[in-house]
Amino acid sequence: MPKKNIKKKKTTPKKTTQSKPRKTISKKKISPKKKPIISIKKKRKVRRRKKKSFSYSIFPLMILVVLISLFIVYALFIFPQTLNKKIKSDLITIYKPRFYDDSHRIFILRLFSKPTDDIQNKAYKKIKEKYGLEIKFEKITSTEDKGINKIVFFKRNKKFNEIIPIYIYWDKSIEEKETTKMTYHKQEAKLRYEKIEEKRRNEKQEKLYKPQGHGFKYCRHIETPFLEEKARIAIVIDDVGYSYNSTYDFLTLGFPVTFAIIPDMPKSKMFYKLFRKYGYELILHIPMEPLKGKQYVEKNALFIDMTDQEIKNRIMYFLDDYPDVIGANNHMGSKAVTDARLMNIVLSELSIRNKLWLDSMTNLNTISKEVASVCDLSYYKRDVFLDNNKDRYSIKTSMEQLIKKAKQKGSAIGIGHIQTKELVPVLKEYYDKRDELGIEFVPLTKM
Repeated sequence: MPKKNIKKKKTTPKKTTQSKPRKTISKKKISPKKKPIISIKKKRKVRRRKKKSFSYSIFPLMILVVLISLFIVYALFIFPQTLNKKIKSDLITIYKPRFYDDSHRIFILRLFSKPTDDIQNKAYKKIKEKYGLEIKFEKITSTEDKGINKIVFFKRNKKFNEIIPIYIYWDKSIEEKETTKMTYHKQEAKLRYEKIEEKRRNEKQEKLYKPQGHGFKYCRHIETPFLEEKARIAIVIDDVGYSYNSTYDFLTLGFPVTFAIIPDMPKSKMFYKLFRKYGYELILHIPMEPLKGKQYVEKNALFIDMTDQEIKNRIMYFLDDYPDVIGANNHMGSKAVTDARLMNIVLSELSIRNKLWLDSMTNLNTISKEVASVCDLSYYKRDVFLDNNKDRYSIKTSMEQLIKKAKQKGSAIGIGHIQTKELVPVLKEYYDKRDELGIEFVPLTKM
């Protein structure tokens, strides 16, 4: 059979892409123990880097926090104190007061007479130019002879409360008293000098006319000792009106004591009638707002945020309800007694009814004395609290302090509390030896 010519297809050879020869890495056998050690080292390096970057970022934050805290301390404490000091010194140079009362919470400039408009304008301009603050003069009470004004500070028509309350108080009678005192002291000194001179003259005469001789017996003239007037002590007992059994113990005292009744308490009316029946003096113990908060005083108290009419209505209600009281004092009231507006309303009403005011001195920054002076009101203040500690030894120590002050000043007022049982026997003990101590117990009206 003939062979078929089969055409063979030319096959083009395929281009083979030669791949790059791979580098043969000689894999070393890593022992299972060494592998984790290398990974831990790497992790530690990463952690160190992170810690360094974190420390670099926190350092400026710490500086910023310190700067902010320093700024806050300066803004809240240092700046107000320095500002207050500067303003006080400026006002002293402008008004030139006779003297002033300076404390951390109140500042009172005491003048002889009412400040003129020129002085007020000078104060306004200086404060405005130097500190950028505007001042307004709030009239509390004002007459030509006596008065009180409060200086209120404003910044951009808003009240600036960084400055402590500043009051201007004037009383013309102070100057008169000072001049009379000076003239009295001058006259007294002159009389003393004349007496000394007369004594010297008499001594010379005695030497001249003294008889000579051995038989003469010199008789010395013994002067009788001068008996000084007894120091007066008034005892006031606060907090009458609650249901304390010790209240009845005070009825057995039998000597002059003044009792202070808190109005509207459970037994106030009953004890008011009982003490009046036994002939004791009574005053109102008016609850007033303390610094520590409204919740610490009775609900019928006088508060600073009350309106003028509310304060007046409440004090009138108290006085109408207890008509035989001779006056009033403050129950708590460490905040209220520094507010001129409130005290002016209270003391004005007491003055209209011819009552007296006893300041319990729960706050040394009280302005009761200045307001009472303007209102022409009889003013008294507490000298010693007798029972801050309730034990007998402490009460005796307080009584000794009271007697000491009474002898220094001529009279002194001690305040105790109706709930203190140990107070009654101590008062009786000191009353029994009053002649020996040179004191006498008197009611508040005889001070």
